[in-house]
Amino acid sequence: MASIGFVGASGLMGHGIAKNLLAKGHALTLTVHRNQERVADLLAAGAKKAPGFAQMAAGVDFVFICVTGSPQVEAVVAGPGGLLEGARAGLTIIDASTPRRLNPIRRRACARPVRPRASASSTPPCPAHRLKPKPDGST
Repeated sequence: MASIGFVGASGLMGHGIAKNLLAKGHALTLTVHRNQERVADLLAAGAKKAPGFAQMAAGVDFVFICVTGSPQVEAVVAGPGGLLEGARAGLTIIDASTPRRLNPIRRRACARPVRPRASASSTPPCPAHRLKPKPDGST
């Protein structure tokens, strides 16, 4: 199974994604910067806590970012102590942040410095209110 880092697991959408990754058997490492109570269940289920973004990036294959907008993505990726400081070749960064608050120009600019060190992938999520369960329970 893949080793996955997660930034934003304390948020509503991020928590659900992180919980599903753990349930599928992936090794999960979190950064917790605000309320640890919101991720207590993930830590109890086996997720590990990283002291910072760079340290997390150094020990995982993939990093999911699920934050509120472009400035936060930029800080996580390229800010002091950001993912790029610890990124190793082959790291895949998946930005699953809230689409309506992401500036496409800033998003592309943020991806530029990532390419030489890691591979960047952007996968905007489907808004939760549009996901309607099918009769079999799947979405």
